[in-house]
Amino acid sequence: MSRSTYRIPLISLAFLIVMICHSCFDLDLVEKGEVTLTTDWSQKDQTVPLPVSYAVKINNQLLHFSATSNPLPDLLPDNYPVWIYNTPEHIQINGNLAKVDQENGLVHPSPEWLFTAFGIVPFENNTVKTFTVKMQQQVRQLTIQLKPIGSTASKVKAIQAILSGISGTWNFEKDLVEGPALKIPLNFQKQVDGTWLANVRLLGIVDSPQHVDGKIIFHDGDPVDLHFTADLSMELADFNNNKQQPKRLAANVDTHTEAGFEIRVNDWKEVQESGIAW
Repeated sequence: MSRSTYRIPLISLAFLIVMICHSCFDLDLVEKGEVTLTTDWSQKDQTVPLPVSYAVKINNQLLHFSATSNPLPDLLPDNYPVWIYNTPEHIQINGNLAKVDQENGLVHPSPEWLFTAFGIVPFENNTVKTFTVKMQQQVRQLTIQLKPIGSTASKVKAIQAILSGISGTWNFEKDLVEGPALKIPLNFQKQVDGTWLANVRLLGIVDSPQHVDGKIIFHDGDPVDLHFTADLSMELADFNNNKQQPKRLAANVDTHTEAGFEIRVNDWKEVQESGIAW
């Protein structure tokens, strides 16, 4: 057998070298992207403090940050969903759902402040960039103010009530309420000016009527307890928007009525809050 049998043709050798180099070149092209996540907290009640820390879930990784800007893990080029939220007291986070604790079948009236965001983060090949998300305040303060009037107003000892038609669950990926209509207690406290205030913090309202059902209790039981109702559906129709703005509704309630009668509280007015969150 001649020596020429073992020679590799030059054209085949050149093709082999090109393929090897091309493979190396392909490997060099695929590099992970670098992204710095920046959280914008400007859309919140300025009197509400920032959370000490918050969680970031991306690519099945759960990260915890305290600064407003933080580097995300380097990931291969793709679009990655990211969920961002803090974990306030009396609110549980499960996936993309935030749920307020319940006590005796009623929603807890004063959970701590919840902030969330959802976005799609693009990681690009061999690219360094910043991705900014706007954090949304998901808990809104509602204050209901009652001013007893009439000849027995000075004898009011306590006011107890329940607000129905509120939500206990918020889907912060879809940015909407979920679950059935629930109830929350209104714990009225007497103020120095003679009005009675009840403060609650809500994730939102559901698509059903918002009713207040309560009673006014008098000293020494004289007169007897006065039951009252109020329909706040119209006044709370936009409650799920602009949650960073506290909402206060005020009305007078006439305490002078015949025993056994239930009164309906109407003529609600919205009062501009001073911006103080409790």
